[in-house]
Amino acid sequence: MASNRHLGRIVALQTLYEQDFRLEAGDTSFDLGMVLKRNIARYESTVDDVFFIEELVRGVAKHEAELDELLRPLAPEWPISQIARMDRVVLRGGYGAFYQHGVRIGSESMLGLNPPFVIDGSLTQTNGSTTPAFILKDGFPASQFTPALVDLTKLQVRAQDPNQRTGYVNQMSFGPQVQLSESTTLDVSWVGNFGRKMNRLRNLNQGHVIGFSSAGVPQTVFPFANLNTVLNSTSGNHAFLELATNDGNTNYNGLLVAVRKRFSKGLAYGASYTWSHNFSDYVDNLTGGSTPADAYNYSLERSNSPFDVTHRFIGHATWELPIGKGGLLLNNDGMASRLIGGWQFNGIVTVQTGTPFTVTAADNSASGPSHANRANCISDPYVGATTDRSKFVGSTAPGFYLNSAAFAAPALGFFGNCAPRAFHGPGLQNVDLSLFKSFAIKERFRLEFRTEMFNSFNHANFQNPSAAYTPAGLASFGKSTSTITDPRDVQFALKLYF
Repeated sequence: MASNRHLGRIVALQTLYEQDFRLEAGDTSFDLGMVLKRNIARYESTVDDVFFIEELVRGVAKHEAELDELLRPLAPEWPISQIARMDRVVLRGGYGAFYQHGVRIGSESMLGLNPPFVIDGSLTQTNGSTTPAFILKDGFPASQFTPALVDLTKLQVRAQDPNQRTGYVNQMSFGPQVQLSESTTLDVSWVGNFGRKMNRLRNLNQGHVIGFSSAGVPQTVFPFANLNTVLNSTSGNHAFLELATNDGNTNYNGLLVAVRKRFSKGLAYGASYTWSHNFSDYVDNLTGGSTPADAYNYSLERSNSPFDVTHRFIGHATWELPIGKGGLLLNNDGMASRLIGGWQFNGIVTVQTGTPFTVTAADNSASGPSHANRANCISDPYVGATTDRSKFVGSTAPGFYLNSAAFAAPALGFFGNCAPRAFHGPGLQNVDLSLFKSFAIKERFRLEFRTEMFNSFNHANFQNPSAAYTPAGLASFGKSTSTITDPRDVQFALKLYF
């Protein structure tokens, strides 16, 4: 009996708690008897003394004012205005180290893809011929294993650092959370994310320029005799010896400020701002050009990360219009209240600065293929530039986002001095809006009609501008010709809650 009474008290407390919560939120449709009946039904197989539960709930409800008077001196309310300012502040901090044990950089570190384990050959069936190119039971034709098919100087050969180490990321954060009101908090945090021993790739068969002839011609030497048909010239064949190592680094530091108001009195909102810098000395092969300009000098690659966004703001709000039952207007069960009330408006605003991009150029390094190529930076690229989208968008736009006159092609035998990902694109602005209409069917059922508009104002967010400093690319240099977000999308939906 004791355990049964214990469960009965739990059911009673659940019911009374729901009463306080819903009435505090202004839910005038709350029916204590219906809620009690529902909660008892959930435990009907284990609760025997239903009368005890009903009497307990009704007794508390009947004597609620008297009980409050008895409890108030023992558990007084402590409004936020009476709480000392320092007592409204909580300091939060955290640290974690996360290891990457199974990263294989796509297929780049799979040495089994090298010959002789994998050979890239082809067989052709002559159109109209009835003679098979080969029959599997007889094995592959010997012609598929000629030296020409395993000519290392024409292949991509994968290699793995014999001193490979396990990459890891240190994540940490610290900052205060301040209670501004009973429903509103302010968070201010520093967030750090530091990657060490990250996977990165380079062409270990890249040529070295060891000097220049009297005529100014670069003198290039390639390191591996079996991977090059010519060791002291960029002519001929030069294999791509793709070496995977674990020595990349990333660093992220961010200041996060957020204000949040939990839902009360029909309104909830939040706003967050991030000021951050994310930089790295490599780009992984799955999200960008993986190989550096100079395989022997990775310090030239230290710059903004491809994901660096300096400023980012997000605001959101949910507002239940004060019309209909429980609101300021038409607070009744009439037909007008049901038809006109029950509306909810929602919005999300996103504004952020752009992501980095690189100004590329033709390869004048005389170091062979399979590496990044960048231009020389010679002056301020923003002189004469514009952020007016009507002037730099489109291949025939009159203006430019970045001035091509600020760049030049590297001299023969040299790499460009522009850092990778040195410039940020035009950024992003987006507003998503939605309007919901709720229809109460019964206490346990509610139907909601939703109208949702993504990119509500049909704002075009443009891709980073073209930045290829080559004869063919100069005409479109600094101009953007595509978008990174979809046009306005409106959708309608019905959602049943039960």
